[in-house]
Amino acid sequence: MEDKNEVIFSTESQSEAIFFIQLTNVFPCLNQKVLHPKTNEYEYLHNIIIDLNDCDNWSRERIADWLETLSLDISRSDKYGSIDSTRIRPNEAGT
Repeated sequence: MEDKNEVIFSTESQSEAIFFIQLTNVFPCLNQKVLHPKTNEYEYLHNIIIDLNDCDNWSRERIADWLETLSLDISRSDKYGSIDSTRIRPNEAGT
């Protein structure tokens, strides 16, 4: 059985890894597998969002619209507190 808390990802720095773990703790739905709208294969939601934005050039608004079509609880969880946004470099935060 797959550990639902296991996340497979590649990062270049420990701070990015810590931020990613914080993000998936606040938004647990990112670790769920859903059907990719382009490939029709089941993948982790966090990977699909990155792929749609980086590879398919979907806008944030288009991705948000797609997320609303999923039968998925995309609400934030306060169980683990908040995200340490100081770990985001300015260009990653959209500034």
